[in-house]
Amino acid sequence: MPEDANSFTVTRILTAEDIAQWEQKFAQAYQTVFRGEPYRESFTTEKAAGVFRMLTALNDHITLIASDPSGNILGFGVAVPLSTMKTIAPRLDGLVPVRQTYYLAELGVLPEARGAGVGRALVRHRIRLMDRERFSHVVLRVSDTESSSAAMYKALDFEDMGVSMDVTRTRTDGHIRADQRHFLCRVISQRSEERRVGKECRSRWS
Repeated sequence: MPEDANSFTVTRILTAEDIAQWEQKFAQAYQTVFRGEPYRESFTTEKAAGVFRMLTALNDHITLIASDPSGNILGFGVAVPLSTMKTIAPRLDGLVPVRQTYYLAELGVLPEARGAGVGRALVRHRIRLMDRERFSHVVLRVSDTESSSAAMYKALDFEDMGVSMDVTRTRTDGHIRADQRHFLCRVISQRSEERRVGKECRSRWS
């Protein structure tokens, strides 16, 4: 069911019809969000749509769209099991239990919708939808450039893991460059076995 929050609605993408309905709007929003600061990344419409199709094809994905009353997309958020991210999971193996961890793969809010709580709603709603019997941790990565999104995640109890990786992308100036992304983590389940793992991984970050 959609979730109303002031002037926007958060809807979960579940069916093939949902994916078809939102694919092009997602692609356009994705291009707009990531061509801005701090990323300055350049994506074709087809590449952005391919990101949407790839993520929504994964088992246990949690894909949310925030829209206004007219159906215009304001933001998007996607979470997938960390084990499905083959280039990212090995970086975090040993710090978090990979098979019990979700990865917040995408979060984007259009410039005109920022400051209205859209990003926080997309993060919180994804976490609420995670099965605490199967998943105990959530991780994500943020740009090394200080940003409002990094501050938001820390306000939502995410902690810096002290781990980073370079991400190479085509930039809006046409050049291919790498930038550094830092990993943040939050423990969402307090079951006894996972509490032990959580304490262990937190001690490694400090």
